[in-house]
Amino acid sequence: MKNNDQFFSNVECRYFPCHENIAAGDFNCLFCYCPLYLLGDHCNGNFQYTGESENVKCCSKCTFPHEPSNYDFVVARLKEIIRSHQKDSVLPAFPDHCVRPNGGLDLADMSTSEQIHADAGLADSAADGKGNPVFQ
Repeated sequence: MKNNDQFFSNVECRYFPCHENIAAGDFNCLFCYCPLYLLGDHCNGNFQYTGESENVKCCSKCTFPHEPSNYDFVVARLKEIIRSHQKDSVLPAFPDHCVRPNGGLDLADMSTSEQIHADAGLADSAADGKGNPVFQ
C-alpha cells in the first residue's frame, strides 16, 4: 500500500517488521505502539498473558493494529475511549465541526483561537480574545 493518512509503513525502522505474518507492503506502522493496549482483554488483539503470575500482557503475536483493514475500528475505539473519559478528565474537547470522520482535526474549519488551543492541548481553556490561551 501507499503511505497516506490511514497507512504508514516505516521499512527503515530497525524493528521492522516487529510482528510476523503480515506482508511488508501491507504492514501499517501508524499505530506503532498499540493505542488499544489499555483496554486489556477487550482490545480485540491476539495477545496472551505471560510471566510467573501470568499478569504481563504480551502482544508479540498480535498484528491487529498493523493490519490496514483495522484502521477504522482502532479509530472508532479511540473515540469511544476519549468520549467516555471526557466528562471526568482534563482531555481537550473539540467542537464537532472540527473533527473529521476519521477522528483527525480539520484545522480549516477551526477559528484561530480553536487552532491555538488545539495545538496547545487547551481546547476548553479560556482565551484572551486574541486567540492566546489564558492559564488560570
